[in-house]
Amino acid sequence: RFGGAPEQRSCALAAATVVGGILCRAAGGYLIEQLPGVSPDVVARVEQNLAVLVERNNQSGGDGDGDGDGTTTTTSEEDNNNSNNKIPTNLLLQGVTPLEMAEIILDGLDMQPLQQIEPQLKCDCTEDRLVR
Repeated sequence: RFGGAPEQRSCALAAATVVGGILCRAAGGYLIEQLPGVSPDVVARVEQNLAVLVERNNQSGGDGDGDGDGTTTTTSEEDNNNSNNKIPTNLLLQGVTPLEMAEIILDGLDMQPLQQIEPQLKCDCTEDRLVR
């Protein structure tokens, strides 16, 4: 039903980009949302695991966004120039995969990836269609 009672849930959100010139060097993010009925032990475990992710980022040369909550959003040119220390892009630049980040965040919670696909470029474009 549209316009129903609002819901507020605890969540952890991180998103950032690193742009060099006109190229995006890294972009990524995650959203961890607390679902209704989850046990306090699971919430505590995810919070501990997020702290581990932040510490791993700090060890690889970044310090998050400085507010200690593990969230970051890059929006300005200045931020883009200094965002190599942001979570999650610093980790991506260090070679940590999205799956590895998920494994860190969900450690001890029996995470089982359902599907993994490799991105592929598929374009049926021709010069004629491009110029139109």
